Amino acid sequence: MGLLAAITSSTASYVLAGTFIFTGLNHLHAPSDSPVPLLGTVNLIYGTSAMILLSAAWIKPHKSLKLFALITGAIYLAISVVGSFDLGIVSPLELFSMFIVLGLVALNWFAVASVATYRATPNQPFESDA
Repeated sequence: MGLLAAITSSTASYVLAGTFIFTGLNHLHAPSDSPVPLLGTVNLIYGTSAMILLSAAWIKPHKSLKLFALITGAIYLAISVVGSFDLGIVSPLELFSMFIVLGLVALNWFAVASVATYRATPNQPFESDA
């Protein structure tokens, strides 16, 4: 994967990780008798781990980073699905939100995979058309 894919996907992933952290911090201020602080903690942990994994892929790429990104994404997706089953899936919008979460998790995994693949390949000579 090329530099453009690595930069574009990692920028989007950093923005998404920051959004997860921001919403996690906002959910922590909810009343303690609701399950919202638990959701905030899960968002905060996932956003932080996504940011750490992506930063590690830029600093020192390793094959296991792709697997770690996949595992953390699968755990977050599983917790999100289980969290939506508290009263049953009430509307199609709740099911649609699970597909959105799946897309966000897939984007984070793709970003880590593209950066790790780009950084693991040796430098290619720059070819100009001029």
